[in-house]
Amino acid sequence: MARRREDVDWYVEMSETLERRDRRRKWIVLGIAVSVPLVLMGTFVVAVELDRRGKFEQWFGIARRKLKGSKPDPVTPMALEPVTVEQFQPGDIIFSQLDRNGFVTSISHFFRELGPDADNADAPFAVNRTDADNGTIVLYRLRNVGTGEVFEFRGVAVKRLISGDWVISEAGHKQIRDQLQARMRVQIRRIGK
Repeated sequence: MARRREDVDWYVEMSETLERRDRRRKWIVLGIAVSVPLVLMGTFVVAVELDRRGKFEQWFGIARRKLKGSKPDPVTPMALEPVTVEQFQPGDIIFSQLDRNGFVTSISHFFRELGPDADNADAPFAVNRTDADNGTIVLYRLRNVGTGEVFEFRGVAVKRLISGDWVISEAGHKQIRDQLQARMRVQIRRIGK
């Protein structure tokens, strides 16, 4: 009986020792799992702050090498001369009227391009270029063929084709359509687009 009691005491004692080790091991793993990310995050925050202030190299003793051609010299854009264009749209610009559901109706609105100067019909359009192939029309005018009403648009986006001709870009047509819709108080869509 004494032997059995001694074995049971030894077993209980060993079991408690293993449980304590297991709890300590869990706390150690938990401590490492929490402290390592905190240390890494703190180091990252300090490095970002030092880099923002320009002192990263001093703190870590690192010299950054500059790669050849990695940062081009700043180029000042040259001012592009305005261009004159005789016409952008040969023929009529046709817009179909839409119903409330956005379906095309049988009503069409025809617009014809007018020169920018009301007194001189042969005056060309002036285009302020943003780069070699893009720009905006200073003043663009359209006349509603049916009503005779004249609509003026400023800053209409244009682009140059490979052939060298200047045409109104999709963004320019959208701008014209939006302004016409607002002024005519109907929904319209350009034929063929």
